[in-house]
Amino acid sequence: MPYRYVPVEQPVICNICQYQTEYHYYHNKYNRRQSHEWFDNIPKNVEVLHTNVFGKCINLKEVAFNECIRTIDNEAFCYCSSLESVVLPNSVTTIGGKAFSECKNLRKLYIPKNVVSISKDAFSNLYGVKEIVVDKDNKVYDSRDNCNAIIETKTNTLLLNCDNSFIPETVTII
Repeated sequence: MPYRYVPVEQPVICNICQYQTEYHYYHNKYNRRQSHEWFDNIPKNVEVLHTNVFGKCINLKEVAFNECIRTIDNEAFCYCSSLESVVLPNSVTTIGGKAFSECKNLRKLYIPKNVVSISKDAFSNLYGVKEIVVDKDNKVYDSRDNCNAIIETKTNTLLLNCDNSFIPETVTII
């Protein structure tokens, strides 16, 4: 299905497609041809970025997240090949499967303190990442010893590393 809908209380105009409706209408079939490099029009009442909502938006470099976003669903930013940095707000608790998969230019990733669920393939096929930071107050994930990686604290499982990472001796599952 090429269309994705995000319910909102009042009509908004999408920066990408310029379409106004009672639902925020993102259409992946066309947005990959657009030249927009940023998106800052996510309504304040949106809590979930649904599956593929920004998928294949190849020119998207930056997104301004609101503090109500709780869930980044499966493939929400999949194939956003120009996306460079992801700093999620503290309100985010869940990052779904392949949420940021194939974001080839992603260089910097910040995981906030309230994230309690990251799918094992949420960040698959990222080859350009240089910096990974997990908030020091996150109780489920960490970047212990400034290792520049995401580690599931309870199981000592490495979820994501990059060229600049080192794997601490306490990691038991890769």
